[in-house]
Amino acid sequence: MYSSENISDLKARVEVFIKDRGFELVEFKFYQRGRESYLNLFVDTPQGGITLAGCSALNREIRDFLDKNALVLEPYTLEVSSPGLDRSLASQKDFLRALNRKIKIFLKEPVNGRLEFAGKLLEASADKINLELDNSLIAAISLNNIAKAKNIL
Repeated sequence: MYSSENISDLKARVEVFIKDRGFELVEFKFYQRGRESYLNLFVDTPQGGITLAGCSALNREIRDFLDKNALVLEPYTLEVSSPGLDRSLASQKDFLRALNRKIKIFLKEPVNGRLEFAGKLLEASADKINLELDNSLIAAISLNNIAKAKNIL
C-alpha cells in the first residue's frame, strides 16, 4: 500500500519528467485494486492538442522511467491520455488556454439570479473570468465561485 507521501512524490517526479519533454500534466490518478496499481495520466501540450502518437510515445518513455527508477514496485497499468476537448476547466492556465472559445460554467452561488452561464471567454485573470454572453453583456465571474467549467464543442 502506498502512503499519500509516496503518491505525492510519484506525482512530483512524473510531472517533472513530463514537463522536461515539453508536455503538461493535466490530471494524475494513482489507485490500487487488489494487487495491481493503476496510473492514469492526462497530458497535453502547453498550447493544447496532444496527438495519439504523442500519448503513445510518452507512455513508453514514462514506463521506462518508472521501471528504471523502481517508482512503482508491484504490477501496474499505465495509461497516458489526452484530456479531451471537453475537459473540465479548473485553473487559470486552463481558462487561458480556452480564451476566445465558448465555455459553459456552473456556479456555487448565483450571480444575477443564475447558476449557469455560457458564452465566449474574453479574459482570465488569477481571480476571475469575463464571459461575453449571447446578448453582448459581459459577465465577470470569480474563479472561487465556479463549481464546474468546460468547453462547448
